[in-house]
Amino acid sequence: MPRPVLAGPRPLQALGRGLTECAASVRIRAPPARAFGVATAYDSLHDRLPRHYAMSRTRSRRGGVAVVQARMVVAGMEWSVMARHTEDAPRRHETAIIGGDGRGTTIVETYEGDGDTTVLTVRASIRRRGPLGVPLPVGRRGAQEWVRGLAAAIARAAES
Repeated sequence: MPRPVLAGPRPLQALGRGLTECAASVRIRAPPARAFGVATAYDSLHDRLPRHYAMSRTRSRRGGVAVVQARMVVAGMEWSVMARHTEDAPRRHETAIIGGDGRGTTIVETYEGDGDTTVLTVRASIRRRGPLGVPLPVGRRGAQEWVRGLAAAIARAAES
């Protein structure tokens, strides 16, 4: 049976108002499977990535898809979210925020490399409006710093 194709980030012209697109890459001294394992151990994200997750709990898992309840720290703000995580181990991990603050935000992580070195690329389309259309104070600079910090935190956790 063929594997489903995972949707990539939306093209820039389709972003519309209220979304900020940003990306960051980092080289990790660890195999792709280990780095991928850090980002997909949902119940321990708050332990491994404490600056980005205040709490995380898996609600359901079916095959390569998990629904996770989390409190994410985005650009200094705590977001309460329900997120759908789609995995194509160990190469791609996509997170779509399907409920709560920042609904409509997507984060796509790709892991490239063989052996002991991995290049992690994180691309995010961050929604800057809350569930009731209230603007969230997340500017382009804060979003870009958050994505860079997330990539660096995954790298540190994978290398330790």
